[in-house]
Amino acid sequence: SSPRDLAPLGISAEQGRLEDVWKPLAERGEMEWEFLERGDKSTMDALDSRLGADEGWDIVHFTAHGKVEDARAYLRLEGEDGWHEDVDEERLSVLFAGRQGPGRVRAPTLVVLNACQSATIESARATLGLAPVLVQRGQLLAAVGMQFPIDDNSARLFAAKFYEALFRAGQVDYAIATARNVIISAKRGVEGRDWGSPVLYMRTREGKLFRFVGAEWLHVWRTARSRVLEFVRRRIRSRGVRRE
Repeated sequence: SSPRDLAPLGISAEQGRLEDVWKPLAERGEMEWEFLERGDKSTMDALDSRLGADEGWDIVHFTAHGKVEDARAYLRLEGEDGWHEDVDEERLSVLFAGRQGPGRVRAPTLVVLNACQSATIESARATLGLAPVLVQRGQLLAAVGMQFPIDDNSARLFAAKFYEALFRAGQVDYAIATARNVIISAKRGVEGRDWGSPVLYMRTREGKLFRFVGAEWLHVWRTARSRVLEFVRRRIRSRGVRRE
């Protein structure tokens, strides 16, 4: 989300990074995605509407500003007028709780709160503060926050290797470790801090969010499909995936 009254984020670059990872899967018929674009499609109401559509979403990927005030963390999303709207942890927890009753919609499995190079230190701290709260209060199994912004090359590597590993093995802690190791190798050591920025919080002991059955993904849930919504970006539907 990039409100008009805040500094622009590197959303186009983020989009390109994720498309590089997701496109091969889409071409094999395993995935499809849809971006929530800037404007009326990337407001809080729009996100709430999309999360409540169909059978629900499995992964939500945020690229947004954040802030920390009075020990509370906020995401700075777009309001109806295009200016920023601060959304706190309570509203986000309700948003990610799923929908009960008739037409039940499942809660997301994983939320990724990204802070790229164009984000501020405060934005990164906000994502880090929100991630554990969303896991504790909501129905999420896992959330990823960033301790600080990372450079564009590291962000590209992280997005590519994290999602590649997640879709390959279904295990989120393995995916985080894989992405960190790739960044360390690319930086030729651990002197830089980019590799240590992503922080994982989860409610499952072994980090298993998805599993394979035979040659297909099975999302361990009641349906035979899994979907990922990138807020300020796209949705992915991975066929034959189930949730743990």
